[in-house]
Amino acid sequence: MAGSLDIATLYDNYASRVYSLALRITGDREVAADITEDLFVRIGNGSLAHDPRLGSFDAWLIRAARDVAVKRREAQSRVSTVHPGEATPRSLVEAAFFGGMNAKELSQMYALDEQEVRRRLCNGMAELRTQFVTAPR
Repeated sequence: MAGSLDIATLYDNYASRVYSLALRITGDREVAADITEDLFVRIGNGSLAHDPRLGSFDAWLIRAARDVAVKRREAQSRVSTVHPGEATPRSLVEAAFFGGMNAKELSQMYALDEQEVRRRLCNGMAELRTQFVTAPR
């Protein structure tokens, strides 16, 4: 998709989503703006490109933004925006996605067996899928 639209159009259509996600992950407006700019510069100069065989442009862009934001947060040794509370399927999915945490790290954070964390993550993802599935037309 990036090849079929100019970078300004892509920026206009997607920058707010990238910025919002980066802000959610980093908790810092300046860092989120830097991440947004960096991502679109990399798309514009071709150093970051979507491969349509791997899924939709939207999903690829959100995943790329998440990866950049998590790496930036880790590089700056920022405190995680994820705070342990009740280990609901939703809170575990949020910690995994926004916090970049794996099942082992989540099991330590929530004091749960790793297998239980995986089960709750699967349940959380199943709940998400049901929210995004549309009725047949």
